[in-house]
Amino acid sequence: MDTLASRLAFARRARDLSQPALAKLAGLSQSTIGNIEAGIRGGASSLAQIAHALEVSYWWLRDGTGEGGPEAC
Repeated sequence: MDTLASRLAFARRARDLSQPALAKLAGLSQSTIGNIEAGIRGGASSLAQIAHALEVSYWWLRDGTGEGGPEAC
């Protein structure tokens, strides 16, 4: 998982969430989630909300650094 897109998709699936379900939890649109997973946008302004909704570390989601991915829960 070397990209934000792959980490986001992995964490979302680990929580058994669809893109629309994650979007609702994070207070975002499904297209925002889909665009980040597709690598179309970086999602910098949305990452804190997404990390909180997925219960993962912001830093793990953004950079893949440190602990706090879905496997840590």
